[in-house]
Amino acid sequence: MIDDSFLNNFINSKIFGICIHQEGGKIVFVNDKFSQIVGYDTKDLVKMNFSDFFAEDREYMNEFSKKSLSNNYFYEEIEYRYYKCKNGLVPVQTSTYQILYKEKLSYLVIVLDRTREKSIEKLFYTLKQINQLIIREENEDVLLKTICEILVNDVGFTLASIGFIDEESKRFKPKFIESKSKDQKLAFENLNMGIDPDAPYGKGSIAKAYYTKKVVVLSDVMNSKTLSYWHEYYKEFNTYSICSVPILKDNKVKYLFMIYDSMKLSSSKEVVELLEEVKNDISFALERIEYQNNLILLQKASEKTHECFLVMDESGHIQFANEALLKITGFSKDELIGNDIRVFQSKYDGTDFFDNMFKILKKGSIFHSNLVGKRKDESLFYLDIIIFSVTMSDKKQKYVLLGKDISGNYFDNLTGFLNRISFYSEVDSFIKKSLPEKPILAVIKINPLNFTIINQAFGFDNGNMILIQIAQRLRSFFGPDAIIAKFESDKFAVFVKNKKSEEDILNLSYELLDVLIKSYFVDNNQLISVSFNIGITIYPKDGDSADQLVNKALTALLDARQKGENCIGFFRNDLSLRAKEMLIFRSGLEDAISKKEFVLYCQPYVDKNFNIVGAEGLLRWKKKNEVILPMKFIPYLENTNMIVYVEEYILDIALQIISRLVLKGVKVPLSVNFSYKTLKRENIIDILYMKIGKFNIDPNLLRIEIIERIFLEDLEYTKDLIEKLLNIDIHFMLDDFGTGFSSLSYISKLNISYIKIDISFVRNILDECTKKVVEAIIFLAKKLNIKTIAEGVETIEQFEILRNIGCDYFQGFLFSKPLPQADFEDFIITNNKILPIDKTNF
Repeated sequence: MIDDSFLNNFINSKIFGICIHQEGGKIVFVNDKFSQIVGYDTKDLVKMNFSDFFAEDREYMNEFSKKSLSNNYFYEEIEYRYYKCKNGLVPVQTSTYQILYKEKLSYLVIVLDRTREKSIEKLFYTLKQINQLIIREENEDVLLKTICEILVNDVGFTLASIGFIDEESKRFKPKFIESKSKDQKLAFENLNMGIDPDAPYGKGSIAKAYYTKKVVVLSDVMNSKTLSYWHEYYKEFNTYSICSVPILKDNKVKYLFMIYDSMKLSSSKEVVELLEEVKNDISFALERIEYQNNLILLQKASEKTHECFLVMDESGHIQFANEALLKITGFSKDELIGNDIRVFQSKYDGTDFFDNMFKILKKGSIFHSNLVGKRKDESLFYLDIIIFSVTMSDKKQKYVLLGKDISGNYFDNLTGFLNRISFYSEVDSFIKKSLPEKPILAVIKINPLNFTIINQAFGFDNGNMILIQIAQRLRSFFGPDAIIAKFESDKFAVFVKNKKSEEDILNLSYELLDVLIKSYFVDNNQLISVSFNIGITIYPKDGDSADQLVNKALTALLDARQKGENCIGFFRNDLSLRAKEMLIFRSGLEDAISKKEFVLYCQPYVDKNFNIVGAEGLLRWKKKNEVILPMKFIPYLENTNMIVYVEEYILDIALQIISRLVLKGVKVPLSVNFSYKTLKRENIIDILYMKIGKFNIDPNLLRIEIIERIFLEDLEYTKDLIEKLLNIDIHFMLDDFGTGFSSLSYISKLNISYIKIDISFVRNILDECTKKVVEAIIFLAKKLNIKTIAEGVETIEQFEILRNIGCDYFQGFLFSKPLPQADFEDFIITNNKILPIDKTNF
């Protein structure tokens, strides 16, 4: 016997919905749980017919009537059935019993809400389908479109769309739409949705998902006042549930998935977690596709270059070799991949060549040498190689080899430099390629004096040791951008490429002389001094071929010899006069420091929406009414300790500017350029910390710009200094990125926050090859969490290309020229956004 308490608990169950209907479907009793499941009030339900819940399944109701009439005792259990409820279709499990209720034949229906289970089932199926898709699909658009199709055609949602937020209008722009109804698809295309909180269409699930970066599930949209703007659409297309799924890239919302359903979806924790997993899987798939595409881009770029490109693991096994290397060595790709780098070993490199190479690489240093390699057919090839290490995501090291083919040329065995014949060949080849551009080029002939006496006094071995040290200084000073040769006996020649002016070549020559005249080591660590003469000839004024330039450089050496030791000679008198002017100019710098003639000009840079996000402090020499640019005087300052005093003075000016702007409510980071001598000061960290404290500013508002040559001087010191300054929130920027041979090899080792893409790339960004190089730079920077700043942006077209390929910030005359201190402060206070100066095509 069942007692009354059990019946009361059963009827008032919070789990089971109970409905009693009689013949013809008239509802005579429901409990509160049934009312909650179907969405109607109890008083309304007793006026309804049970068949109303099966409006979509009349066949079932007819079958139910036949069964009930043919049986004295009726029982039916159904695993799943969809009730058409007030708030959409609800999946339920039902059990039906024939009973007597108030002395009439009736039917007791016990209903379990299966919304949560059905939602989980659909999402598990969604995950399965998407995971199978992302394994095989490598095209982003195809992936996104197919996911929409799966959600509608396979999983059963009524509509699925993926789109993005248009930054200007702040509206949702569909990229792909899939729907069971063409009318619904067309209506969705014209539906206003967005993230602008001030607009009536900016307060829905899309906005919440966009700003929280989390999945949003709304399971009863018709009863939401927040969504009233779209109620007419929901009613017309039987939409009762919505999911908004943000797809992230670099922790920013790139896409939004919209899922609409006529079924009530559960917003339970398990459902949200499954949707989060869907979000993460799609985000991962998009990142993988982008990564693969960039790898393909880099691979294609490496295949197109004439330079040799090779990747090997830590043990020296080759993992990639481009076509240029295959062509030079005669091996096929299958023969090289997996083989040891020592497959190229020849007797001319020595048995310890590769062992020494790996020792240097494992220390984190760059290996630079000439390789006399053995081809497949046992003949020799010659490469000027540089090898550097790259740390992968799994912490393993890969070694990247870049090589320039010097096969067919002979080089000096002692120094590894080209000899006279190959030097002539290389110089003539470069001049021929450069003819249309008419660059400023030069041959610098270097003659150590009295070398015969050195050989006699210290022996030929020590003489060779000095020549090797001279070669090392030349290689370090010029880097890979110059062509260096050792001629007969003890003479050297350097071909300097692509300088902006003759003055640059003169500056370079004076700097070179300062480097060469420092003492040299011989046996027993004894130091000796060596004097030099340098002769300079300029292309095209002094000659248009290597032969002419070298011969006239000999005449220039005679001019230097007449002047005395450690002097520079010229083939033309006007160069000699200019050199004298420069010496006078150099002496005037000391006077400029005492008179505080050095000033700071500031040039802002902007983000892709033209908001000012920072500025660069640019050193100028204001001599009376003339403003002298740094390229004319910086080389002289750097050769003395004057550069340290000037940069400390300029630092004070920069901090004063920052402090004044902060007091006026404006915070704009300002960067200053520091030389190696300033960064090498023993107490540089204390100086910076003290000065920042003096002006009471946020250290993050001061940034330091350096060029590649600075950290080449001492990588470990620079790396340690950057880390220490980051600890007090001072960030570093790498200027003129991409112009140095080994930038990419170092950038992963230094905790640089910003890199500035050199103006030479920006000027040629319309060229497809240049664009690909810049794309690769930006891609690598993003992978290293480094922001990119494009220098020298002068046209709208340049800006749009750079913005579209992902550059973060932009600096150049399109936005503002460098401004004097007072003008800059006024400009910053009155502007937080810069519109391009030339707006005609924007």
